[in-house]
Amino acid sequence: MKLGWDLRIGLNRYLTSWRSRDDPSLGEFVYGIDLYGLPQVVVSKNSVKLYRTGPWNGVQFSGTPINPTLAYNPKFIINSEEVYYEYDIKDQSTLTISALTYTGALQRLVWENSSQEWLATYTRPTECESYGHCGPNAVCTFNNDKICSCLIGYMPRSAQDWESLIWSGGCVRRSPLNCPDGEGFKKLEGVAIPDLLQFSINTSMTLKQCAAWKLWIEEKVFELVDEQMQDYSISTSEVVKCIQVGLLCVQKRPEDRPTMAYVLSALESESVMMAQPKQPGFYTEGGSLETELPLVGKQCGTAEMTLTMMSPR
Repeated sequence: MKLGWDLRIGLNRYLTSWRSRDDPSLGEFVYGIDLYGLPQVVVSKNSVKLYRTGPWNGVQFSGTPINPTLAYNPKFIINSEEVYYEYDIKDQSTLTISALTYTGALQRLVWENSSQEWLATYTRPTECESYGHCGPNAVCTFNNDKICSCLIGYMPRSAQDWESLIWSGGCVRRSPLNCPDGEGFKKLEGVAIPDLLQFSINTSMTLKQCAAWKLWIEEKVFELVDEQMQDYSISTSEVVKCIQVGLLCVQKRPEDRPTMAYVLSALESESVMMAQPKQPGFYTEGGSLETELPLVGKQCGTAEMTLTMMSPR
């Protein structure tokens, strides 16, 4: 089963929960793919997000890796025609389903023959995966006794609420923002990327292009060399030169890009001094996926689904 969009006809396939434990009519919770900006999988209640995987970065969802299990291989497909999630069963005798409960919990269920019942291999969201669980300007950490903490330079909006483990109020600045006073940015690692509310996207940029610029500024360009070529004697200076030429050819401003005669001369001669590349023009200002993906406001069809779980007597 495909969960997601057929962009050719504007069809959205998603799961809807039951209204209650005993009422299979359409409930309040929906599990599907949000196409706004970069696609991500979300669980929502009456259009309010309760859980999100984080945006798809070309390899995985930023907050939820797609990992194979003993029972199935999950896959996420995105192209100009379709954006969907599915999974391949490794053993065709295995019965497994995705279920959205009437309480809004997303579960992976596997049928256990010995006990003749469905067993949940995972349930989401966990406490830290709940959307906005710690409120603004805060981070949720699984292994801490108090799972919510404020970002550096922030304090709880209500110390009394936080002592009572009520986190939703989030955090506020300890002092007013004063940029001339030397304030800047702090690096946060191991956290899901926030929802992209204002952004620009270049739909033509490949993962290799993204990696090339990142490794260039980190002075790790040799990591771009294909593993099969690393068995040969390759000059590091030649690798750097080729990547430098490639980055110069994709500069944002046309006048910063070299001519073909310059490229040939640079590749053939050691004496040519090449300019240092600037950030490539991969990030198009004001760009979006709207030309290919049906974003907010488009008229699209939907395919609704509820799940009836059958158990033997």
